[in-house]
Amino acid sequence: MHGRGAFLALEGCDKVGKTTQVKLLVEALNNLGIVAEAKSFPNRTTKIGELLNKFLLKEIELPSEAAHLLFSANRWECRQDIIKALQAGTTLIIDRYAASGAAYTSAATGRSLTWCQEVDRGLPSPDLIVFLKVPEQMQNSHMWDGERYDNMTFQQKVSSNYDKLNDGTWKVINGQQDLNVIHQELLRSTLDIIEQVKNRPINRNIKMEFRPKTFDLEIAFAASRKRQMKKFRGPDSPLYSAICPAIYIIRILGQAPYKFSKDRLVPSNVYLIFSFVFLTVCFYNVYVVFYQFLHSTRKEPILGGTEYIKVTFNCFTMIYSVLMTMSTRNKFVQIWNNIQDYDDAVRLLGYPQKEIKTRIVCWILITLNIALWTSVNQIGMYAFTESWISNIGYMSPYFGSCIAVYKFIGITFILGQRFHHLNELATKYIYSKRKNTRPMKIDIKTIQTWHNELMIVGENLNTLYTWEILLWLANLSIHSVSDLYFIIDKVLNDWDNLHWPSICCLASWSLVFVAQLIILHISCDYVSTQANCMGGILIDWQACLMEKNSLKTPIEMSLHFINRKLQFTAAGCFCIELPLIRSIAALLTTYLVILLQLQ
Repeated sequence: MHGRGAFLALEGCDKVGKTTQVKLLVEALNNLGIVAEAKSFPNRTTKIGELLNKFLLKEIELPSEAAHLLFSANRWECRQDIIKALQAGTTLIIDRYAASGAAYTSAATGRSLTWCQEVDRGLPSPDLIVFLKVPEQMQNSHMWDGERYDNMTFQQKVSSNYDKLNDGTWKVINGQQDLNVIHQELLRSTLDIIEQVKNRPINRNIKMEFRPKTFDLEIAFAASRKRQMKKFRGPDSPLYSAICPAIYIIRILGQAPYKFSKDRLVPSNVYLIFSFVFLTVCFYNVYVVFYQFLHSTRKEPILGGTEYIKVTFNCFTMIYSVLMTMSTRNKFVQIWNNIQDYDDAVRLLGYPQKEIKTRIVCWILITLNIALWTSVNQIGMYAFTESWISNIGYMSPYFGSCIAVYKFIGITFILGQRFHHLNELATKYIYSKRKNTRPMKIDIKTIQTWHNELMIVGENLNTLYTWEILLWLANLSIHSVSDLYFIIDKVLNDWDNLHWPSICCLASWSLVFVAQLIILHISCDYVSTQANCMGGILIDWQACLMEKNSLKTPIEMSLHFINRKLQFTAAGCFCIELPLIRSIAALLTTYLVILLQLQ
């Protein structure tokens, strides 16, 4: 048993989009494998409903109080159907319920809301009431259908009554928002309430919330505990909690101009200040490099030229990364929010993504970089007798470009974990079907839908970073080979007067760049491998159905999962996979030999 269904009532004035949202919500829940049905009141198909339909169309006249009793009777005749559906595990999405009856009758008759609510005492109580609220000027823009209550003055009274009925437990949604934004907010609230009430009994006595209530210590304590319940979105999500130390570092270095607003990641103009500060540092370093290039002479032009080229190229790469971060903030936050929505969906169905590995990897990368950059700083200060400020000033653009690389590595690793988690769910689902073990709450269509959503996230991520990846590879390759060249040159030509601290400094720099190069390839290869496993898993599922002679769709329907591959590319030139490291090593070796021959 998966528990009972949830009971959600959607309330609001006429023509605010309730019916559309109910339809979209039921379709979305069914696509997620959740059994859901839509109902609306008045139910005009019953005998009482037919009478109410004539009343609303002004074909008959009734006292408003008598009409109110009929509206309530219409809900009462559906009472048992509602309870049976909820007990069977069906989630009910109701377009108007008892709150509408009280709000409309009070507006029509002037009677108190308490009087209007009395006739509904004993009806099943909704687990959540959602109120679509729109301003008066937006209501004025609608064309009424000519029914009894279709006039602006009356609807304003109804809206005021809704505000009085709201006891603070209602979910109020701004009806001015885009249709899809409202739908997504409504879907998240519905999934949350489904998870919360699945093991609770059905409340078969509708709340008379408008009545004065006596203080109850147990109820107050329970409400306090409920407010303190752990949230799973935004800054309180397990994912963000696992990586927040890295986020703070990335933000200071201008690579995270984002913040959370209502549990959604959004662009932040305040944190954009860090990006501008780092841009200023990069431009200053470019100025210093060109000044030194024009006003100093080197005994060895090859060494001097290589040094200027690599410093300039790193500054250019860093400037480009910061500018891209600033200009593509909306695209990145959409990628993050899509990953968060996926986490919500799998969690609410009972298969949460574990973030232990994420936390471990995050701290490994932080510790590794602290160790590497500390060694670069300390050895560099000793080798070249520099002050701490001077050394940090030289290192800052390099540290910034390193952070940009690791930001991309982090988001790809997070995406790869989601693909891996989904592959495990698909494998367990197929195993449960083959062995007839305990059934899972998801089906193969839900898995396919989630896989498609993650693939879209991966493709958007590749589009966002494809040119930066090319620059990173070029930058890391140039620095790796130049540092090796400097080391070999000093060893071959100045062995007798070899300055070991400078050799150690160059070696530590080389480790920094090689580590970025290798981890970048590992993360991209990991995501691609996990994303492209789904095709084989689904073909295995089709084979299982063929064995049972229950294959309803052609096996060709799953071939697109094999043909659709997720690959991270460097501006479309080549795919970032582990075998690419061998090709890069061969190319850099050739370049290194050429440099040594030019001495």
